[in-house]
Amino acid sequence: MFDCSGLTMYAVFQAGGGRICLGHYTQNQQDDPRAAVVPFEQRAVGDLVFFTE
Repeated sequence: MFDCSGLTMYAVFQAGGGRICLGHYTQNQQDDPRAAVVPFEQRAVGDLVFFTE
């Protein structure tokens, strides 16, 4: 069983062949220095989308 951030952490780890480890909390994943902000029109399959206020 996963919570939201646990599921994304697991999925990215598996998709990256075990080479990409994200933090377990949503804020940690959003603040990850490897993350990139892209225009909404350029989003792609597999992108993580974070919503704020």
